[in-house]
Amino acid sequence: MRACSSLSRNQSKGNIMKKLGVLLIACVALSLSSCSGKKDKIIGKWEHTETAGEGEAKVETKVTFEFMKDGKMKMGMAAGPMKFEFEGTYKWADDDHIEITMKDPKGKEEKTEKIKVIKVDDKELELETKMPGKEKAESIKFTKVK
Repeated sequence: MRACSSLSRNQSKGNIMKKLGVLLIACVALSLSSCSGKKDKIIGKWEHTETAGEGEAKVETKVTFEFMKDGKMKMGMAAGPMKFEFEGTYKWADDDHIEITMKDPKGKEEKTEKIKVIKVDDKELELETKMPGKEKAESIKFTKVK
């Protein structure tokens, strides 16, 4: 009887270890899929629009980002009649940051910037970056347009 009880305890411990192993593998797979999901969800065209000024000095500013699957990207900026377009590349530096390398419109200089991705889902992209002339980083929300 004693050998039988010892055997069932060892089988029970073995079953628990197997279940814990399966649970651990499931947790790792889930965490990896959520990371790749975030990386996949950034693919597409995003737009941020804001209006500054009043009356005749009122100007609408629009910024667009388009992230492609192959690591290429486009950025567009329009403020009133002025429009600029930039092309570049992006890569994920870690789970929460992308590094964007942009060329100036003449294609002579490149600038790389690390931007924090606060949120990305099927409808909204929220980035945190330090804007030129500002002391602190700001959060900017984009909506998906395609």
